[in-house]
Amino acid sequence: ASLGVKLWMTGRRFEALAATMESLSIEQRLAEADPAAFEPHFARKLSLTGSMLSELGREGDALRLTELAVKILLRLAKDNSAAHESDLAKRCPVTPASA
Repeated sequence: ASLGVKLWMTGRRFEALAATMESLSIEQRLAEADPAAFEPHFARKLSLTGSMLSELGREGDALRLTELAVKILLRLAKDNSAAHESDLAKRCPVTPASA
């Protein structure tokens, strides 16, 4: 597990968020440089960070990151559903229109 996750698991929530945000920044740069290789990782990190933000009461920020993760995964699933539908199913919200 990542440093952020380990810190989170030991109750060091704000340190965990800082470490995860730093990691997210690195993942974003990697995804921009080589989308095919790093966008799936970036989407998962966005989702993880969104979950952390939600737990800390930062729902607006959490929603923004989670929506971006879903947007990326929707695009990736169009190109390769077998590789990305599982991640998408875990993160895609159920709305009244789709329920």
